[in-house]
Amino acid sequence: MILVRKLDPRAEWNPPKQVGDVGHDLEIWMGDAEQLVIQPFEFAELPTGLAIKLPNHVWGMIRARSSTIFKRHLFVGEGTIDSGYTGPLYVTVWNPTPEPHMVRNGESLAQLIVIPKIQHREDLRCEYVGALPNTPRGTAGFGSTGK
Repeated sequence: MILVRKLDPRAEWNPPKQVGDVGHDLEIWMGDAEQLVIQPFEFAELPTGLAIKLPNHVWGMIRARSSTIFKRHLFVGEGTIDSGYTGPLYVTVWNPTPEPHMVRNGESLAQLIVIPKIQHREDLRCEYVGALPNTPRGTAGFGSTGK
């Protein structure tokens, strides 16, 4: 169970909207300020108005909603939420454009994805080898899957 504490009374925990979705939308709640202008080429740390406690067997990743870059032209910095962290959740946003961008209370720019932790620590051991095993993909990198 995810424990949620409201730091702003307007903030809500938003479960994924549709079957198959994985992200919990994170709304921006800036207290008394109704909006904030992110100046060109500047970062902003935007509060969600929530603090959470994740179960010990999971961790959370904050990442952009797909519409944030394509419709808003804003980059969201990814964040890691460990199961032991219980402080406020923030969304870090960068404006890479020469135009100022306004963010308003209640907007969702990011989402939190809850991911299971690896259960077997021996899977994380490191062994140095002279060569890696062959795989169908091999060393093919960016764009190699054809999508």
